[in-house]
Amino acid sequence: MRAVESSGCAPCRSVLVIDENNLFRELLVAHLDNVTFTAHGAGSITEAWEVFKSVDPDALVIDVSLTPGKSGLALAEEMVAMSPGIGLVFLTNVGHPRVASPDSADIPPGSAYLHKSAVRGVEDIVAAVDAVLREDTARIPRHDIAYANHWGQLSTIQIDVLRLVADGLSNQEIADARGTQIRAVEALISRTFDQLDPHGQATHGNKRVLAAREYLLAAQPVAV
Repeated sequence: MRAVESSGCAPCRSVLVIDENNLFRELLVAHLDNVTFTAHGAGSITEAWEVFKSVDPDALVIDVSLTPGKSGLALAEEMVAMSPGIGLVFLTNVGHPRVASPDSADIPPGSAYLHKSAVRGVEDIVAAVDAVLREDTARIPRHDIAYANHWGQLSTIQIDVLRLVADGLSNQEIADARGTQIRAVEALISRTFDQLDPHGQATHGNKRVLAAREYLLAAQPVAV
């Protein structure tokens, strides 16, 4: 882990913000640059690599959902492989990382996970970056933990089918796409929702609709 001064946030530390929302990214970079960091922004994977190689940042603030076909989790892991001491703060609308990357078991150890809807201000992000750089586990926020009991136990297939349901595909269309029988899809959706709602708290609606709702809530959690 890179060296960090014993007290306060060292102003020489650099942060790379990777987010495809131009306005959000520029505002965040400006805020971070005005406090304790030297901040840089990147709005694409190509640009992120260019800035990463140029400035060798101490930390990344990165969205989990990037260009289709490349999750922020995968990009972060590649950058950690090149710079093992880098701190990671995932700042995203996605409730749980497996929603964006079903094959991922968890985010890298020592990383922070912030829901944009739960961030009260830039001070929360500053504190998260400082905590991961100091390896202060007691202060590292993990907003995904609230979703972990449910999403962490689902299989890759279950999450993928929920995504297709949320995209509006019928059970028959999902069965055709996956080369299986519609009964198998119906059973999978029912079993998946039972896992997401183990105590049977849902009182109305069919399981297919409710399962899609659970996926959408995890992909875009409501404000808290």
